[in-house]
Amino acid sequence: MKNTQDKDIGLNVVYLIQQHNLSADRKKVTLDQFHLLSVIGKGSIGKVVLVRKKDNQKTYALKVIKKTQLIENHQVKQIYAERNILQNCHHPFIIKLEYAFQNESKLYFCLQYCPGGELYNLLVQKSKLTEEQAKFYASQIVLAFQYLHEQDIIYRDLKPENVLIDSEGYIKLTDFGFSKQGIQGNFGAHSKCGTAEYLAPELLAGNHGKAADWWTFGTLIYEMVIGQPAFFAETKEELFNQILHQEINYKKIGVSSQLKDLLSKLLQKDPNSRISSANEIKKHPWFKNVDWDMVLQKQIPPVFLPQLNSDDDVQYFDDCFLKEPIYSQTNSLSTEEQMNSPYQGFSYSASPKQKEEQWEF
Repeated sequence: MKNTQDKDIGLNVVYLIQQHNLSADRKKVTLDQFHLLSVIGKGSIGKVVLVRKKDNQKTYALKVIKKTQLIENHQVKQIYAERNILQNCHHPFIIKLEYAFQNESKLYFCLQYCPGGELYNLLVQKSKLTEEQAKFYASQIVLAFQYLHEQDIIYRDLKPENVLIDSEGYIKLTDFGFSKQGIQGNFGAHSKCGTAEYLAPELLAGNHGKAADWWTFGTLIYEMVIGQPAFFAETKEELFNQILHQEINYKKIGVSSQLKDLLSKLLQKDPNSRISSANEIKKHPWFKNVDWDMVLQKQIPPVFLPQLNSDDDVQYFDDCFLKEPIYSQTNSLSTEEQMNSPYQGFSYSASPKQKEEQWEF
């Protein structure tokens, strides 16, 4: 029964996609058009592989998602939402979707490759960042969130692992699997999703909105400058209790008074009391010396500039991923499942104009 419901949801999503006149793939993209080089990431429903496209010799990050697991986990609608968000969002600090395609067993997101790896790995290497270093990354996230929220999109999964570093040392937000469209204020979303340590109190309670993103923003700044999460515990029950009820003792953390003030306003338990708009945050004293136009145009020297030997350099990715086999056993959909597939209409190719840098300053 659940499988049937999930397929029905998927077919409804396909219908909606068709109504929005999404770009058709002018020339069908297939896996055969890529050289598969190395696994650079792995998740619960698939992996990310560094690939090189044979015709243009460019490197990309190919997100590979198993269809059977999407159906089993009731995530078909979620994957279409992610595809639509990536297709329609064009911003310097958001990962760019080049192609989306599929075969009998898998879906593929072909994304821009960020050879600097995850912010998480940089934090592991450095233990923690100075306030100025953290501000460099935080300012870019503010601009990315401002853009998303203006499109009525909430991100819902900000964490060091989802902040990638490109070849210029600037960030790209990635993994929009938990994102939601159509949220206009601080309430209206009800799904409990995200990563435990970074969940906003109202998200745990149920009804939430854009303010939940600014909570996660506060937790990320805290982690960058303190070197550990703002909330952590041995069990989820303890962790969630901390998030809901435990106040941070700002007197005990060694940061500037301006940052203490910002964190105290971002990590307010009540979303209505939280500083929760990009314009408010940009005016906060901690960001006083930030030239936002220069950030947007990538004119500020980066904290960390990847030293790359080639365009397929993977030195900034974790060895545990690099040792993973590229190919794994696949479970294809049955003939009947393919005929009733919820994945029709998934494929996408960015137009030549979209493949160029679109952001106008």
